[in-house]
Amino acid sequence: MAAKTTSKSSAKPAVERQVDAPTAETKKTQAYKVIETFKDVDGHIYTKGSNYPAEGKKAKNERIHQLLTSENRMNRPFIEEETEG
Repeated sequence: MAAKTTSKSSAKPAVERQVDAPTAETKKTQAYKVIETFKDVDGHIYTKGSNYPAEGKKAKNERIHQLLTSENRMNRPFIEEETEG
């Protein structure tokens, strides 16, 4: 006895879904302003008024916390959150 094959003639149309996943271009990184000149652990010198981290550099959340607070070797903050306005 031959096996009976069935074909689906009512194929469902493909549904396109647009997913709004964040991309590198849409993610916004927090900007910080240097409030006191310091030399970072990688040797980069940040001067008062410059941005942290420097262009092309990344900073770990732990390091940002150290620089925002007095929880560092110098016991004082070196950066602050940049405010818009």
